[in-house]
Amino acid sequence: MLWIASLVLALLLPAAQPAPECADVAVLGLRGSGQTGLGDQVTGYTDTIQTYLASRGLTYERRAVDYPAISLADSFGFALFTGEYGRSVDAGVDALEAELEELAAECPRTGVVVVGYSQGAQVIKQTFEDRPPIDRVVGVVLLADPIRSVTQPGVIRVGSLDMEDQGALGPTLIGESVRVRSIDVCAFGDAVCTGVGLDFEPHLNGYQEVDPAVLARLGALIDDTSLAYFRPR
Repeated sequence: MLWIASLVLALLLPAAQPAPECADVAVLGLRGSGQTGLGDQVTGYTDTIQTYLASRGLTYERRAVDYPAISLADSFGFALFTGEYGRSVDAGVDALEAELEELAAECPRTGVVVVGYSQGAQVIKQTFEDRPPIDRVVGVVLLADPIRSVTQPGVIRVGSLDMEDQGALGPTLIGESVRVRSIDVCAFGDAVCTGVGLDFEPHLNGYQEVDPAVLARLGALIDDTSLAYFRPR
């Protein structure tokens, strides 16, 4: 009768779920204001980064961090003053933190590259503002950061390098936990990340191609981080 009891117990218990297949690198993307999915700019960058990772013999997965990413254009910018934009950013911070925690639980040896455009870049910056160091974060790519600061040492800067330019929403330093792993990309003439002028064409179309300097820096960060440590053993 013991075998009958064991069979009944086996039928009642839920089947064990297989462990997830863990990539060497997870590429997390955060879209900009008013966009869906990853948005064009983050899609283009993460496509190129994934191709680069594959050329290095590294496996990868890509995840879109879902958050409101409200449009400023729809409210003619008034969302900045009603608090709606701030709430959207805060929701993005919560979503990115949850994604990082979930990834750490599922695949503790997977390295992470985070890419954000415009509002998505601000979300990334505020997420890492007060966090302790996270060794698994290999690189952070900030595209068209509206709270860009050009005075913080250690951050690699690509594009506009004018030391008088600051993000249109005021400069904010990135957290020390990821400072030396951060790449700040600001297209020439982009009013959002330079805070100069009202020409938004560079903001929309200045990130179609990935600057080779971004991939070179990511390669150096990968070598420095030693991703072999993260691979499942």
